[in-house]
This record gives sequence, structure tokens and C-alpha cells, in this order.
Amino acid sequence: MINFLLNWGGVILIIIIAISLARIEYLGISQYQKDFALIEKRIEFLQAKQNQKIIDKKDCDNNELFLWLIKHLEGEIYPDNIKPKKDNNNLYLLSYYPSILSQPVPQSLVYYAPTLLTALGILGTFLGIFLGLQKIGTNIGDTQTLLDSSNQLLAGMKTAFSTSLAGLGSASFMMWYLAKGGKLKQNHRNNIRKKLSDIAYIESSQKLLSRLDTSSMKEASNSLENVSKSLGILTDLTPQNIALAIKEVIASDDSILVQQLKIQN
Repeated sequence: MINFLLNWGGVILIIIIAISLARIEYLGISQYQKDFALIEKRIEFLQAKQNQKIIDKKDCDNNELFLWLIKHLEGEIYPDNIKPKKDNNNLYLLSYYPSILSQPVPQSLVYYAPTLLTALGILGTFLGIFLGLQKIGTNIGDTQTLLDSSNQLLAGMKTAFSTSLAGLGSASFMMWYLAKGGKLKQNHRNNIRKKLSDIAYIESSQKLLSRLDTSSMKEASNSLENVSKSLGILTDLTPQNIALAIKEVIASDDSILVQQLKIQN
């Protein structure tokens, strides 16, 4: 029984630890997917209402969903309904992108598993060698003593190599399993991102500026020229004077550029 524990105890311990770590990783993957279940339901709700001009509060399953729509959708907000803003392709315009979709895939809870299992295998190696050398005496002149010492050393080496194989093998498995789990989480997040991008998007600043009239671009050019002239007559080019000159020329209420931006909003 003692020999069995010495030879296989380390192997069994490493295997149990590896299985426990793999289970923790599995539960982490499942929980990550559950975290996306709520946002996925909300995307499906928007898909169902995409052809409607108004989303009524009574159509929402709960008040939390309605508040989420208020937070994330551009449009006209009323106490009992929302008139979402859409583009020419009937896509929703978002005022706020869901934070869970913009965050990177979190690190695994057991990212240290391969290192730990490898360390346990190495520890078992040295422990087996130590046990093998423990009963070897300095007097090896007797043949029987030499044989007994050799058997003891071989038993210790058996423990050393078996734990090493268990540690390195389980560490290799966990490296593959963690990589697979990370890929699954990333694919799940990307799939939900795609579902949302198929029905909605956040309007970029470049697209907003591209809709400005060309006359406003000319006015902006003239405004910048006026700024240059204003700065040219200043004797003290401090940051405060530069800011005042820009404000007077561009940020005035009569500026066409400012009026165009107000119209877009």
C-alpha cells in the first residue's frame, strides 16, 4: 500500500488538480456566455421592432428593457414610447454602445494552470529522487545491500518519472483547453457584435461632418483665415489670446459651421 501511494499518489493528485482546474475553466466559459444572454435578448427585441417607427413601453418585457433602450438609442424619448432615429437603410442609430461588447475577453480564472501543473510534476520528480536516495547507505560493499539500494533507487525514479509525465501531460492539456476556451468566448462576443451591427451603429464624427454643406466648409476655411489674421496682429501669443481669437471667429452664434452642427444635432 505504501509503495502504491509513493508510486501513484503524486500522479493521482496531479490528475485531480487538473480536472478541478478544467472544471473551473468550463464554469467560467459558461458564465461568460450567460453574461451576454441579456444583451442578446435586447438585440433580438430590436430586430423584431426594426420595421416599426415607434417602440411602446408596454411592448417591453420589463421596465429595465425600456430604460436600456432610452440609454442606448438615438431618437425622441417620451414617457410611454420611443421614436428611434434610423438612417436610410432602416438601421438604428446608437447614442451609446453596450459596454460589454466593447470590453476585451477577460483572462481565464485559471490562467496559471499550466505553470502550476508543470511545477507539481517537477516537484514530484525531485521528491521521487529524494525518496530513492533516502535509504541508500554509504556501505555498499555487501552485494545484498547494493541490490536493495538499487531497488530503492529505481522505485524512487519510477515515482519521479510518473509524476513528471502526469504534470507535463496535464499542463499540455490545460494549455490547449485554455486556448480553446478563450477562442470560444471571443467568437461568442464577436457573433453578438455582428448581430448588433446588422441592425444598429454609432454614427462616427467623420460621417457627421460629411453631411455638412460645402458652403460650411468654405466658411470654415474663411474662419481659419480670419484666425490667422487675428493671431498675426497679436503681439503676445499666449494660449489665452489664441483661444479668444478662435472663439471670436469660429464659435460665434453667427458662424455657419456652428449653425450646421446645430442642425445635425
